Amino acid sequence: MKPARAFAQIIIVAIVTLALGVIAVLGYQKYSAKPLTPSDQKPIISTSSPSPEASTKPNEAGDWTTYTNTKHKFLLKVPQNKKLLTTNLNNGECSNATEVSDTLEVVENAPQYCGFLGEKLPNNQTDFAVLVLSPAIEDIYNVLGPSDQKLTVSESPAAKYKFTEESALPNVQATRIYVNHADKTYLIFLKQYDKMGNYDKSLDQILSTFKFTN
Repeated sequence: MKPARAFAQIIIVAIVTLALGVIAVLGYQKYSAKPLTPSDQKPIISTSSPSPEASTKPNEAGDWTTYTNTKHKFLLKVPQNKKLLTTNLNNGECSNATEVSDTLEVVENAPQYCGFLGEKLPNNQTDFAVLVLSPAIEDIYNVLGPSDQKLTVSESPAAKYKFTEESALPNVQATRIYVNHADKTYLIFLKQYDKMGNYDKSLDQILSTFKFTN
């Protein structure tokens, strides 16, 4: 083979090799710039715990008001849109609750009359009420016949009674919870919306914040 012809073949091979290299580089760049399809993507596995849902517990909410009764040694929390009242059991007059009140009424709108009627049940404008009795009732599980439920409130024994009687007075329609603690009975009322013993479960949230401080 003549030297000139051999040299030309070498040049052609080099050019072809260079062209293939350029094509390979351009193809790689084009492929790497292509967005990944779902089949190309690998699933991302999170090792972190799922975020908990926002808490609705009243003792974790910043817009609840704490009421403390220093005379009868208990506290509870209520939404800020509720008013805390007390009643004079002699004349039924109501006023703002204090730390030494013997009765407590949780209401949305202040009633004209705060008196307790019919075995000291709260009026129909009271959502949640507490009446302190002293001395304590000995057998809280048979106050109105056998109790509907035995439970504990702030780690103290309690008995729950639904109101299911027929009555012409709508203001005596309330579930009653008797709680014995430190030689006193704390009578808690939850206003029912029917005579089957049903009431707004937000009242259970208030009840869950009821704590004895002694």
